[in-house]
Amino acid sequence: MSFNGRTNCRTVTAKSEAAALRAGAENACADLTSGVTNTMECVASQPQSIRWLQRPDTGNRAR
Repeated sequence: MSFNGRTNCRTVTAKSEAAALRAGAENACADLTSGVTNTMECVASQPQSIRWLQRPDTGNRAR
């Protein structure tokens, strides 16, 4: 994530891609911001980059 000229990234694990994206943004923004308003703005912004080490299981696989 990038906010006010600073950048930070985080590696997270989650059960879905949406949850992983949200957790990564929240964790990265926690170190970049102070205050609720700045945190909300940071989390709502687009990630600078996303790299999947392993995609979360979507549950669509045949068993």
